Amino acid sequence: MPDKLHSVQLPEHLFNGIILSEVLMNELTLTNQFTTAFPTMRAGIEKAFNIFNSIKSFDDIERIFLMGAGLSRNTYKSYLTAVKQFYSFTNHLNPLQVIPADVERFYDDIRAKVDINTAYQRVKGLKKFFSNISKTIPFYTSPFDIRYKVLERKM
Repeated sequence: MPDKLHSVQLPEHLFNGIILSEVLMNELTLTNQFTTAFPTMRAGIEKAFNIFNSIKSFDDIERIFLMGAGLSRNTYKSYLTAVKQFYSFTNHLNPLQVIPADVERFYDDIRAKVDINTAYQRVKGLKKFFSNISKTIPFYTSPFDIRYKVLERKM
């Protein structure tokens, strides 16, 4: 058995409150209790874990979550700009780790720099982006699904 055993705590909202046990040398280990209770979720969790680990740069984010999303060229460019700005704003935070407060801080930051319509379009792009993550990882909960009403009141 390897000397190093790393515990990893992934964002709770990523798995709707389901806590995973340990990660050993980039392999996901689910508890027996979990796999017994949710046998069909294992493949989805493994997929999410592999996606989480495959994101090393913005290019990975674009390739995994934006390309092939069925957006028109102009919409794609607009959403790409929003996601790039957000990624930079969060100091390159993996999108699977984003919480609603991150989106709200981003909106407050850009709202101070651009007009309300531009800020709204940026947030709309982020909302679509996180919706696409939900399509890729079905049990993922978008930060917009958690606390969108707070942000909506600001806009």
